Amino acid sequence: MPRLQAWRILSGTALEGSEAALEGLTQITCGNRKVLESVTLPSSLRSLTFGEIFDYGLEHVQFPNCLQSLAFGMHFNQSLKQANLPNSLQSLSLGFQFNLSLEGVTFPSGLQSLTFSYWFNQSLEGVKLPGNLRSLTFKHAFNQSLENVELPQNLRSLTFGHCFNQSLQKVRLPPNLSSLTFGAGFDQGLEFPLPSQLESLALGGALRGSLERLSVLSALGALHGLTFSYCFNQNLGSVNFPANLRSLTFGDDFNESLESLNFPSNLQSLTLGSEFNQSLERVNWPKCLQSLKVGSLRNQRFDRANLPAQLKSLSFADGFNQSVDHVNWPRLQKLTFGRSFNQSLEHVKLPTSLQLLSFGHEFNKSFHGIKLPNLQSLTFGAHFNQLLEGVFLPSLQSLTFGACFNQSLERVELPSSLQSLIFGLHFDQSLERINLPDGLQDLVLGSMFRSLASVRLPAGLQSLSAEGNQSLEGVNLPSTLQNLKLGGFRHSFEGLKLPGLRSFQCRGVLACC
Repeated sequence: MPRLQAWRILSGTALEGSEAALEGLTQITCGNRKVLESVTLPSSLRSLTFGEIFDYGLEHVQFPNCLQSLAFGMHFNQSLKQANLPNSLQSLSLGFQFNLSLEGVTFPSGLQSLTFSYWFNQSLEGVKLPGNLRSLTFKHAFNQSLENVELPQNLRSLTFGHCFNQSLQKVRLPPNLSSLTFGAGFDQGLEFPLPSQLESLALGGALRGSLERLSVLSALGALHGLTFSYCFNQNLGSVNFPANLRSLTFGDDFNESLESLNFPSNLQSLTLGSEFNQSLERVNWPKCLQSLKVGSLRNQRFDRANLPAQLKSLSFADGFNQSVDHVNWPRLQKLTFGRSFNQSLEHVKLPTSLQLLSFGHEFNKSFHGIKLPNLQSLTFGAHFNQLLEGVFLPSLQSLTFGACFNQSLERVELPSSLQSLIFGLHFDQSLERINLPDGLQDLVLGSMFRSLASVRLPAGLQSLSAEGNQSLEGVNLPSTLQNLKLGGFRHSFEGLKLPGLRSFQCRGVLACC
């Protein structure tokens, strides 16, 4: 087996006696069994990820001295007190079930990112967090006081999950904190000192009640991003936003008119949640707005929307499913439809400036006659299963099909610019007569595809994913291949020569290593 820089060991595959083959690897993902009992971790290892079922003590594990990233899966819930974590470690992520005391745990001095997952809810009093920590993340269950916790002064990002609802009035937030995120359960207001260098703030449930609590934001001159939680739904017509605000995001429950809103003049991105259902005809958009995501608009006519002329990116929420026949599109570069959209495009004049076009789960309408000379990326959702004959996409670089697509491509001219081609679960059409572009770098074939040996793979192909259980016998793999992923694979690798291979992923049993 050629040396690899990344190797995924899935479904408990044992690699007995393969230490020599592993030496030189920089990334390993261990599966569900005690892989560490049969494999010595190579000294070159930089990244190590344990699978979902891994739940064994770490006291006897010798981690490589150069390890930089360590992540545990869902079921890991073992003490870290006896773990010999290397000083080189920069990122540590603890999984879904982890909920043990950190008292007495020694974290590596160079640790920069620490993430606690869903169930962690232990006090941090007396816990010495590393001074170089830049990012600290708590997820769903954490709800402990931080009054007697010393947060590292170099901390840049602090994230709380859904349940956190502790007062921060007596907590010393690091002066250089640039990102602060609260979950929906936080309802303590903003009556605590916010760091003056704060650039991003997600308010969670902090604004239930008077909007006077928002007055403190005007003093945050560095604030560029502001997010309201999913439960926020109040009119903001009287609010003065920070002058330098670039991004404004509302959660799913927000459904207030935008007509009286005094947008910051420098706002570039606006996101409205799925329940937003207000008219966009008389909105006074900021002149710098380039990205807009609108809600479901169930009772509004989108063809009457007054879209800003300078808009570059437009996205629709999952509930949107209206005709767009008469929409006056700006010169968009990106257009994304959500899950429910399934309207005919026969009379739609999509902007020729489009570079990215993406459809959601339900879309399954004819694409015949679509001409988009500048389109570079096209993505279809799960239900799309239409012929692509008569489509003109000369600049296309990425083409992605969903699970249901199973149409012949024999009469489709794939553009020479195509670099990525992805097929979904049910595609099993022959590619024997298909001229895959010479510049194709990434090819993904779903689990129903069974004729890999008949495919003429481009000489410059760099990444190949074949989910089905099929032999590599007779397959002419190009020497340029760097990434190979095989699903359900139960065949021999004997004689395989891929000198440039860097990453190998296999879900089956390796018959020969």
